[in-house]
Amino acid sequence: MTEGHPCFVANNGRLGFGVHEYHAYAPETASPIRLIWLAAHRDHSTFTSAADLDYDRLMREELGDETLGRFAETLAGLGLDLADYHLLPVHPWQWWNKLSVSFAAEVAQRRLVLLGPGDDEYLAQQSIRTFFNTSAPHQALCEDRTVRAEHGLHARPVRRLHGGDAGHQRLAGRPRREGRRLPSGTPDDHP
Repeated sequence: MTEGHPCFVANNGRLGFGVHEYHAYAPETASPIRLIWLAAHRDHSTFTSAADLDYDRLMREELGDETLGRFAETLAGLGLDLADYHLLPVHPWQWWNKLSVSFAAEVAQRRLVLLGPGDDEYLAQQSIRTFFNTSAPHQALCEDRTVRAEHGLHARPVRRLHGGDAGHQRLAGRPRREGRRLPSGTPDDHP
């Protein structure tokens, strides 16, 4: 689904969006956006992935050599080295309304550096956290944006983020069980 949901245009995960943000970022408007890229110092960030995917390969595939070179030049202009940082994409709204404020000290100390927008355009999916890359359709991206809804903030604690890769690998290698729903907590060897 690349257009958003036709029936749920008032999704409460969009609280905090003004009319301009709604038109720019809501899935049902199908407005392409370019994600903001940050550099997070490796002493203060962690990269985890599936065993068959390493950081350098992921960045080359996602950004390309030209964009990586531009980001390296941006950091070098500040006297910083790209090798000392992890690159991460963030939603523009998330950067301007949450991260730049919440992590102002890290920005001031250059532990977190704004690199600017990437070159690819994305369309937000219904979750608002998942994006379809319209510039490179074989790629999809899920970023951890804190979503404000009627009953509070939806954010994933760091302790939960590390289990995602292992869970993905476990599911990828598991035979599909057609037509059966397993109860939660079912052990792997359950028939």
